[in-house]
Amino acid sequence: MQLRKLTAEMSVSLQITASDLSAIQTAGFRSIICNRPDGEGSDLPTFSEIEAADIVIVGAGAAGLATASSLLVRDHTLDIAVIDPADTHYYQPGWTMVGAGLCKQVAIAREMAAVLPRKVHWIKAAVAAFEPDSHVVILEGCRVVRYRRLIVCPGLKLDWHAFTHARPAGDAGTAPTIDAATLRFHERSVFK
Repeated sequence: MQLRKLTAEMSVSLQITASDLSAIQTAGFRSIICNRPDGEGSDLPTFSEIEAADIVIVGAGAAGLATASSLLVRDHTLDIAVIDPADTHYYQPGWTMVGAGLCKQVAIAREMAAVLPRKVHWIKAAVAAFEPDSHVVILEGCRVVRYRRLIVCPGLKLDWHAFTHARPAGDAGTAPTIDAATLRFHERSVFK
């Protein structure tokens, strides 16, 4: 495997194989972008063969990243992949402080790549299905990720419309307000 440096943060290579992953990780790379479609050549590995991992963690929120960090402290040789489609990581406990006006959203938001533990491989994709009997996670687009162990902590997606008394932040009226529904988009209202 030969890596060709394009910028301080990006390099390219000819086709890699699963056996190259350890050397790529040791060289300090945190993500791999594969632009070659499966089936392009019968002698080339599929994307799923390259993405095999000891442990796959679905969700790169506080729980997923803390779990990955904790596992790596216990065994630094683990090959851990975290699956999450988000570009931005929000420190979830920080939303309480944003809602109270103690800090702004920008204080709890970081680029996902910047908060991933150093030896974790980030798979920037959404999960479409789980096949635990086969030790497989199916990603949107039908990509397959194989694992020895799976940890699922994708977080919550709240249905804010189910809260009957919720209204946008800063909305006048006497009914109880649940500002978290629009906090991310109407942060300025909280600081008035």
